[in-house]
Amino acid sequence: MKRVIITIVMMALAVGFIVYHNFKVSDLDDEVNNVYGTVIDAFENDDFDTIISELEELKGKWEDAQTWIGMTIDTDQLEEIDISLKQSIEYAKISAKEDFIGEYVMFNQCIKHLTYYERITPESLM
Repeated sequence: MKRVIITIVMMALAVGFIVYHNFKVSDLDDEVNNVYGTVIDAFENDDFDTIISELEELKGKWEDAQTWIGMTIDTDQLEEIDISLKQSIEYAKISAKEDFIGEYVMFNQCIKHLTYYERITPESLM
């Protein structure tokens, strides 16, 4: 009987972990979607101050979610997203339009692919 109870508790913990993990990834994706429109509007108006403030706020949310996302994503992909966001901020600080938009679109696409890569599989838990 104890084995059954222990198994049920372990399954409940695993399901709770999966649900919370998916929530964190989905929340980050929604935040990136919200910021994307604001950043593109500011980009079209050459308002790099708004872009910098939005990206700095997004950087904080990325750093918060990075711990959970890092459990199931390859380190290379994690570093690519991190570097892309930091480079986007630096390009915005020097008002390099073409470099900024290229890097920001790259960052945005990397985040969009997280929902695909962030599936929890037995291999990712090992």
